[in-house]
Amino acid sequence: MFGTLKWILVLLLLRVSVAWTTSIDPFGDINQRYKQQLLRYAKSAEMRNYMDEDVDPCSDFHQFACGHYKRLNPPNYYPYVNNPFESISNALSRKISVVLRDKTSVDTLAEMKVKNFHESCMNVGILKNTYPEKLREIVEEFGKMPALEDDEIWLTYEFDWLKTIAEIARKYDIRIILGFEVKVDTANSRIHRLHLAMQDLPLGSKLIYTQEHHEVYRKMRQDNIAELLRSLLGLDENSSEKIAHEIFDFESVLAMARTDTNSRTFFTKSLRTVDDVHNKYFPHFDVKRMLTILLGYIPTAKIYDLNSFETERIIAAIQTTPKRVVANYIFFNLLEHFIVMKPKMSDELEHLCLMRTKKYFSNIMDDMVYRKYITPQMEQDVQQMWHTIKASFQRSLDSVKLSWMRPLTRHMAKLKLDAMKLEINSHKEDNFDLEFQNITLNKHDLVANLKEICTWKAQQTRTRLGEKPRPHNEAVMSFSPVYILHENLIKVPVAMLQPYYLWSDSYPNALKFATLGFFISHELIHAFDEEGRLFDANGNNRQWWDFYTQEYFIKGTQCFRSQYQEYIYDGRHLSENLSQSENIADNGGIQLAFDAYSDWYHRSRLNIELEMLPRLNYTGKQLFFIAYAQLWCSSTHPMLRNYVTTMDEHVPDRFRVIGPLSNFLEFSKEFSCDLDTPMNPLEKCVIY
Repeated sequence: MFGTLKWILVLLLLRVSVAWTTSIDPFGDINQRYKQQLLRYAKSAEMRNYMDEDVDPCSDFHQFACGHYKRLNPPNYYPYVNNPFESISNALSRKISVVLRDKTSVDTLAEMKVKNFHESCMNVGILKNTYPEKLREIVEEFGKMPALEDDEIWLTYEFDWLKTIAEIARKYDIRIILGFEVKVDTANSRIHRLHLAMQDLPLGSKLIYTQEHHEVYRKMRQDNIAELLRSLLGLDENSSEKIAHEIFDFESVLAMARTDTNSRTFFTKSLRTVDDVHNKYFPHFDVKRMLTILLGYIPTAKIYDLNSFETERIIAAIQTTPKRVVANYIFFNLLEHFIVMKPKMSDELEHLCLMRTKKYFSNIMDDMVYRKYITPQMEQDVQQMWHTIKASFQRSLDSVKLSWMRPLTRHMAKLKLDAMKLEINSHKEDNFDLEFQNITLNKHDLVANLKEICTWKAQQTRTRLGEKPRPHNEAVMSFSPVYILHENLIKVPVAMLQPYYLWSDSYPNALKFATLGFFISHELIHAFDEEGRLFDANGNNRQWWDFYTQEYFIKGTQCFRSQYQEYIYDGRHLSENLSQSENIADNGGIQLAFDAYSDWYHRSRLNIELEMLPRLNYTGKQLFFIAYAQLWCSSTHPMLRNYVTTMDEHVPDRFRVIGPLSNFLEFSKEFSCDLDTPMNPLEKCVIY
């Protein structure tokens, strides 16, 4: 019987997912109560299918909640990682694709420009014969690339690395090797300041360049450089291989100049006068000259300097590397921003173009999806949840649980909590037509469009230096809430509110608090973690914790460090990460979300049976923990495991369940776990 019902529910879920991609009501005129029952049965079937109920929940709760997930979701296809966030991301991508292809809607001017850009990307094949020439023209705006010239023509002494990267940054807002970025001042959130900054590493992390087990990714990077040199710049195989090797070797040297990314420290930059920073690096790095090229003047305000050790090592790498190699590296990194290789499969091109469109227009696309899919009731429900969570943390601050905070520090924490706000990242108040009025985008020339966008971004960057900071906007679309230090604000992305993934009026509140409620609670705890505690209620960087409170916090942090280091993933102990901010937020977040849910549970006058799901013999509070654990069900291709764990500042998914729940006494009570079992150890790490 259940087998037949299961397939009916699978078909129902398919109907729901397709319908919510096209904004059609998947249920039509179905009676509302019957619709709710169907959704509850469907969610129950999904959760039960992932579980392995033969596993003792007190021995391994992740395996209990997610034991069958990998079998049902094998990582055999791109992106070779399956988890709930990939599902949410894919669903959002389908919705965005529908919006971008919709020819019947009445679009704003900004939306028309986004659609033009996306269409130009889909039409990239039109540029097949002219692409190489267009790329060469970009190079010629700033000089000559040795790889494209005869050795006799390219004169070494004519190349000026500082002038070249400064001119590129001024015109296209592309930072190569070293440069400046405009960011909110950490000490005064009401102003912007210039920050000396390094180029983002193409492979993302220094560890990818240094650790032996990442050799496969280093080879892929070098091979990709060679392929682009051959296919788009017309180099022969020998030349492309040789130059790609040189470019990647220099890239690796620059990566080695960084501090260890696992030795995360906060605010290593120092605020100095331009004269001080200039004198510090001159004559090898002429800061005033770079600023003059970049801005057209030398600012009188102080600027943030980099870690001296890193900057000096980068300058030394430039000085000891042949100019020809440095020039090829700079120009190749410039051209990468204008390259879109047309894949063989049309669905791959669609994915590629969607990613490019998100990169530049994420805010507009968020707004388009919000207006088409998100309801006012949903927004109201999120705010109600936020107030419940905030009130629960307020009670914690007043309780014995956080008595380790001295009175003055606790008072300041209350002020910060009281000032903290939550917003859905809807962009309802933004005037995108005005913001993008100076951009002209067409449907046929992707390279021209990319140049237009980069030029506009460069102008925006220079203008922003003299402006008051605007509300934070993510550079790319995110899929979980984020806490913004300098605004003391939590932003919830539109992606997470898509119906029938984490959120539905038909689901028990246990599921809502365990998923979105956890993420909000996680971000709230970030306001009081290793980094967040250094910012006050107004988002300014200052010390407001007393010595005793700090000492207790540091001891608690060390407890988490020791606990998580003992976990083994893919045959190795987890690395000793000096920062425990994410683990602190996971542990405090799940306890806060559960406290908030328990408060709602005991106050609710609704039929408490609605907090259970059909065919799942678990209480509402047990479902809370199962739903939380299933956030971290995942399957990752073996080749990607090392890369994913290196790039993610969070611990692997399994330990985001095992760690926080084994530290939480209420979990042990709900599942009757005996003391000194794996999920109820004698010693627990607790801060919040």
